[in-house]
Amino acid sequence: MENNNLMNDDWVDRQLASLPVSDKEPNVARGLAILAARERHRHRWALVAATASVSCVALLALPGTKAFAQRVWESLFLKRAEVVRVNFEDVPQALSADILRGGAGPEGVRDIDEAERKAGFRPVIPRAGILSSSPSFSVTETLEARLILRRADLLKALRKAGVSNVDVPAAWDGAPIGARVGPVVVADYGQATLLQCRTIMLVVPSGFDSARFVQVALRILGVQDREARRMSEKFAANPAWFWGIPRDRQATIQEVSLPSGPGVYIEEFDTHGAREGAVVIWNTADRTYLVGGRISRELAMAVAHAIP
Repeated sequence: MENNNLMNDDWVDRQLASLPVSDKEPNVARGLAILAARERHRHRWALVAATASVSCVALLALPGTKAFAQRVWESLFLKRAEVVRVNFEDVPQALSADILRGGAGPEGVRDIDEAERKAGFRPVIPRAGILSSSPSFSVTETLEARLILRRADLLKALRKAGVSNVDVPAAWDGAPIGARVGPVVVADYGQATLLQCRTIMLVVPSGFDSARFVQVALRILGVQDREARRMSEKFAANPAWFWGIPRDRQATIQEVSLPSGPGVYIEEFDTHGAREGAVVIWNTADRTYLVGGRISRELAMAVAHAIP
């Protein structure tokens, strides 16, 4: 790997600790656990952390010139969400990211103006009348996470998952993947919750095959070979972050068309088949959005269509 003396844990810690917040370089890992105000959603985002580079987000502030930084690191903006079926208890230590900073729940603020000051961007909310009440706002702190890949641990996890036809490149051993998300603005309408943050970004060492890692991580998490390959190929063409749903949970998952582009609509059901609610996840040019709650499909889609 290029410039290995930069890849030790202490160096990565120092660089991630110094990450700037910038509208020009917007910022998912277990950090997105804080996106979900409800405990059920929090577990889902733990998957994103566990797969750390499947939907990892980061901006590593390297010393030296911008050209040097571009030579050492590669950045991908994750402007698409994809659903993956995986049981959270299957996440091994080999895919568990360390939280370096942040991770607390949302902190309440007085109004949208204070939310803007704390988050560093102006929240976008649907026009009055779409939802039946005015929202209360809260903002999460910025969360930073890191995963150091260990080839032996990844191979062990593949064997435990019964996967024998996938290898892990030797060059991955010791590769650091940093993650950053937030601040996240939460608008709570009671019946529904709208969450938003800057565009998610993945940063990996130069030459790192992110799509191949997606395939490896998904196979470790129990995704079948054909589906893992499909998701990996889609990631290579159009990088995505992943929303997890347990394999044994009944759910309806549909791609939907929104003014800003494609999104994902999700309906989940309890063990008795009763509908639990709706979630829509989508991106605009510079934001990631999620709206969810015990609301109808029509209302969830109306909110998503109202965000320009």
